[in-house]
Amino acid sequence: MEDVQRKLTIKDEYCRMNRWNFLTLLSLVSCIVSIVLFITAKQAPTYAKSCRDLTNDESGIYLIRPDPFLPPIEVYCDMSSVDGGWTLVAAVHENDILSRCGHGDLWSSQQGEMASKQKGDGNWLNERIFGKIDDITHGDYKNIAYFNMPASNVMIWHVPNNLRFHNIKDEAFFMYYTIDNVLDKYGKTLKNLFSQHAPLKDPGYNRFHTMLASPIKFIKGNMTEMMENIPSAVLADVQPGYLQFRAFDNDGGSYALCPGFKIYQGNVPQVCIGGANSLHMDRCGDFAGWYGKWLENGNKTTPVDGLARQLRDVKSSILIFTK
Repeated sequence: MEDVQRKLTIKDEYCRMNRWNFLTLLSLVSCIVSIVLFITAKQAPTYAKSCRDLTNDESGIYLIRPDPFLPPIEVYCDMSSVDGGWTLVAAVHENDILSRCGHGDLWSSQQGEMASKQKGDGNWLNERIFGKIDDITHGDYKNIAYFNMPASNVMIWHVPNNLRFHNIKDEAFFMYYTIDNVLDKYGKTLKNLFSQHAPLKDPGYNRFHTMLASPIKFIKGNMTEMMENIPSAVLADVQPGYLQFRAFDNDGGSYALCPGFKIYQGNVPQVCIGGANSLHMDRCGDFAGWYGKWLENGNKTTPVDGLARQLRDVKSSILIFTK
């Protein structure tokens, strides 16, 4: 009996010892892991939430992290215009204006010439991303800052297509920005503005709406030059010096953005971009109804009908920044 009791005592002491050793080991491992995580956190790079938070004053491509739960992204930052800090969030490019909502028309529709599918892809209102930062004058582009980076104002550049990246700003023929803190009033991001305050409706929607048009200030170009780009048949319908968010054609079809103008009625497709919800396929596309006929003479182009935009406009990209 004594022998059994002695063995039980030895076993109990052995278990207590090993339990203590196990807990000690577990505690030691936990401590080491905590130290490693602490050191890693200290050494991990920190990223600005937007270009506005950068301390560098040189324009170019930077890594920012608008969303702390997502990896950082590469964006183009304009650090010199109007105190700098502008983040490029989107680019609208018409790769084939005759395709009518064909391949690459991501800001209108890629669904083709089918009236039953003429609803648009909805990219002005959603959180889809597409394109590459180094291809912004070759194709459509949208990054996560479009929908999750709070901002106050919008800046627009009109630039020729197919430029090398370092030439974009120098080659821009119009540059301007809103001066009324429009995003502060309408959702802080362009996604919220369009989804909550200026939704793109189906054809037939009541187009007599409250106009959402922000006054702009020119960095490059002016109102006179802007009016010279507008087709003659449209001149009476527009007022330069604004950036209008959403406009409706005479059939109630909606267009997302009217860069440089506000338009009261009439030929909306010749002024605005991002048209997919029209009853007419010839108005469907990133640059909607900008197509017309031109006489080309060297670098000069002359529209030969009253509804054509300048060839320079058709072969350009619209870059969208926010700050």
